[in-house]
Amino acid sequence: EDLPQGASYTLPAGGVRAPMEYAEPEGRTVHVPVSRLQAFPNEAGAAERTGWGVAGFGVRSVVPIRSGQTVMEVCGKWISDEEHEELPLRERTLCVGLDERARGLRRAAGDDKCWLDLREAGSIARVVRECAEAPNLELAVYPDPAASSGPFRLYFVAKHDIPPMAELVWERPAAGKRGRQGGGAPARPPAAAVPAPPAALHLT
Repeated sequence: EDLPQGASYTLPAGGVRAPMEYAEPEGRTVHVPVSRLQAFPNEAGAAERTGWGVAGFGVRSVVPIRSGQTVMEVCGKWISDEEHEELPLRERTLCVGLDERARGLRRAAGDDKCWLDLREAGSIARVVRECAEAPNLELAVYPDPAASSGPFRLYFVAKHDIPPMAELVWERPAAGKRGRQGGGAPARPPAAAVPAPPAALHLT
């Protein structure tokens, strides 16, 4: 199931989704409309199994992206460390966690949901391929844990200018910057929005 921006949720014992409630300051402006993002078959993605994403697919933007712009929110179901540890390794390929700083703040606030699980429902971020060679996206935790105890949201942010139709790829932060298989980076100031192309496009 595809989730829109801001649609992350928890699943209490009753089995009914409970949408996360965010205050306006707890979100970043997403500069690339999802209608300008395109999922496409990718043979390189099928050959590389890096532990994240949907094998055989990638994502690109049909409009240029400028350095520092927020490309998309990573949305899914928030789960706890315990729930994540109970998953077989092969089912953790669509889970990403908060970094240790944000994780500690959430635990102190009485919230043990520190992992986003995109297996059953998630944003287009689950199709973005992980690549250590030349990543053009980085994972950002927002609000900045240095100034807030959350709740937190995860975003993919452009590391540099990205031309139209270039594949969007990301790399997990180094161990010193993240928790176990999680990821995080300082929040950046808002960047200018990406203009829509002049003609309508039919996207996958």
